[in-house]
Amino acid sequence: MITCSSSIFLDTSIFLTLFLHGFGCMTIPIHLFGAYCIMFKTPPTMNSIKWNLLNCHFWISFVDVMISLLTTPYLLMPTLSGYPLGILKMLGVGTNEQVFFAMSTLGTLGVSMIHLFEARLLSFLDHRHWWRKIRVPWFVFHYAYGLVFITPVYLSAPDQPTAQKLILQQFSCVPDYVQVDSIFVFALDTTIPLITFTFSFCSLSLEIFWSTVITKFVLDQQMTKNMSINTMRMQRKFQRALLTMRI
Repeated sequence: MITCSSSIFLDTSIFLTLFLHGFGCMTIPIHLFGAYCIMFKTPPTMNSIKWNLLNCHFWISFVDVMISLLTTPYLLMPTLSGYPLGILKMLGVGTNEQVFFAMSTLGTLGVSMIHLFEARLLSFLDHRHWWRKIRVPWFVFHYAYGLVFITPVYLSAPDQPTAQKLILQQFSCVPDYVQVDSIFVFALDTTIPLITFTFSFCSLSLEIFWSTVITKFVLDQQMTKNMSINTMRMQRKFQRALLTMRI
């Protein structure tokens, strides 16, 4: 392994740590203010999805804190490898456990987004609708999947000492600030990660898409029956806001 020095401070893990930790500390008050607005400033017309909105906001905030403060990943692009620089490392949490924790958090965030759009649809369904009988086990399955979806990739991770040598060979030289012994190689072959993430992303997008389509269909039906023009505008504006937040 050939080492090399770098005079560019922006390339170093020290800069990444300072930037992400500082950014994370600045965003925490913003996330708390967002939670306050959801809890105490939500208009009565949105009460049906108030707690689902708070749940989604919590996971978005937690992912932000997880990346910026708790794990602070330093990635060795373009390889699927890197190492953490965050608070969890300072507390002695292993790199393998941090990788699984970070991916599970992202999976749970995705499910919370589905939950938000489903709650929006639920507010327009009759109390005797068949969907209300199966939605709880449906979401138990989804949250369980969100927590463990990364398992196939995690279990297929290569032998780390061997993989580290193969990864380092792809670089002409390794900067002296890189913590070689801490590198975790996610995968050498991208097949399993690509299949896992593609399936999960497509499933997430498809469920949100169909929730949106069905909600629009039900909303249009109710608008033609007993909704005022003002309520109609508010409902459509709120639907667009949800879609904008998701994007």
